[in-house]
Amino acid sequence: MADILLIQPPVRDFYLTRKRTIPYGLSSIAAVLIQNGFSVELFDSLATHKSRILDYPDEMNHLRLFYGKPDQSPFALFHHFRHFGYSYEHIGKAAGQSNAFLVGISSLFSAYQDEALKTAEIVKKWHPDCKIVIGGHHATSMPEEVMKNPAVDFLIRGEGEVSMPLLAKAVHDHLSIKDIPGIVYREENSSLVITPPAVMSSLDHYPLPATHLIKKKYYQRNKSGSIAVVASRGCPMKCSYCSMGESGLPYRRRSVESVVKEIELATVSEPVRFIDFEDENLSLDKKWFL
Repeated sequence: MADILLIQPPVRDFYLTRKRTIPYGLSSIAAVLIQNGFSVELFDSLATHKSRILDYPDEMNHLRLFYGKPDQSPFALFHHFRHFGYSYEHIGKAAGQSNAFLVGISSLFSAYQDEALKTAEIVKKWHPDCKIVIGGHHATSMPEEVMKNPAVDFLIRGEGEVSMPLLAKAVHDHLSIKDIPGIVYREENSSLVITPPAVMSSLDHYPLPATHLIKKKYYQRNKSGSIAVVASRGCPMKCSYCSMGESGLPYRRRSVESVVKEIELATVSEPVRFIDFEDENLSLDKKWFL
């Protein structure tokens, strides 16, 4: 039983790179919620080795010629389209049992937006009394598209560490949400209110991620420990292929001391061999980086 349930959805793809899917962002948001007095559960749909083969989605029918072949050479493409992680029904049942009043779902990548929305739908089916909020890069960039789904009650643009504690308090205490930074919601006439992305003013003022909520054994590489770290946020570049240019998030970096402290704490309880820096542009400030 927890006040707030944070969910990393499953992935449907030809492959899964586990060390790139550590739910670091959700653990960071969880830390701020805990700091504000809420109990939090992190349900990681990818914290399992389960996967199953799926038929190709209609939009991928043209790939049948290239995939599913018996070629086992180093040049072979991945053989099957798969559902990685727990089933949607399993996720829905877990949400219903949690009895959380607020459920947050990550929608980081446009390629996996369907999984995030399907997760929202199944959560609402099993736990209709909860409020559902979606956040992440895709949600920030395409709020209108995400909010077309009636299962989604709110959307957070930008950095959830700023908005989630305020939203949680507003939902819990039945307060107005209109002044929450980054919030997207429906008016009574169903029109959307979309606010600018929320921005963390100083990264060092926020608590370190609640990584104790992450089931680390599912993210080992060759039986060695693997952790994710974000040392800076934002990027000033305007690359056409990247959503960061449209997110409105400025470039900011943590102090070296803060980053080192996080790594040291992560390596106290277990050996860590791999550190995955998930910054948008880690080496932008070379003097700080080196």
